[in-house]
Amino acid sequence: IQLENVLYTFDCQWFLANTFALLALAFLVKDLTQSASVKNGLLTIFFGICASFCSFIGVCVLVLAVFIRVRVYGGLRHVWVQSWFAVLFVAWYVSGLETNAYAVFDGMPSNTPLVATSLFFLRLLQWTLIYIGSPLTRDVQWLGMLMAAGAIGYVLRQAFRFLRNPRAALEPPELFFLFASLFALAVAVAT
Repeated sequence: IQLENVLYTFDCQWFLANTFALLALAFLVKDLTQSASVKNGLLTIFFGICASFCSFIGVCVLVLAVFIRVRVYGGLRHVWVQSWFAVLFVAWYVSGLETNAYAVFDGMPSNTPLVATSLFFLRLLQWTLIYIGSPLTRDVQWLGMLMAAGAIGYVLRQAFRFLRNPRAALEPPELFFLFASLFALAVAVAT
């Protein structure tokens, strides 16, 4: 790889955001497989914030980490303090975005909010499947979308299994890849 390609702004942001996100997920797995330590929680949030400063996709890892830590360790005070700090950071981060809640519905052929909302979520599902199924969706779109739907279904099944019983017999590498897959799914939806 040429140095100029690596130093290109988009590439640096993408590599750094994903590196920091994977580091945050690694400390999250360490936190879940050992005990809820203040150090691992702070490192998870720190690397999530670092990922957020690189790209918006870093926010996805922060939200994922907060949700999982509160679900597993909801009774511990330091988990709530760290989680509120992360939530306040995400609120501050997205408060600067100039958005119009109805901008996504502009140009959609409908007169009712229900139809417009339904069309929006159908398009969101379609583009998420295309994104996850890439590069196969470039050549055979329906096959790529079908394979992506199967992969997403499997990941969501494992995630619900984990959420039902966080102490289930998942090994640390399995937890890491589950969280990395959920992060990729969140990025696909956000993108």
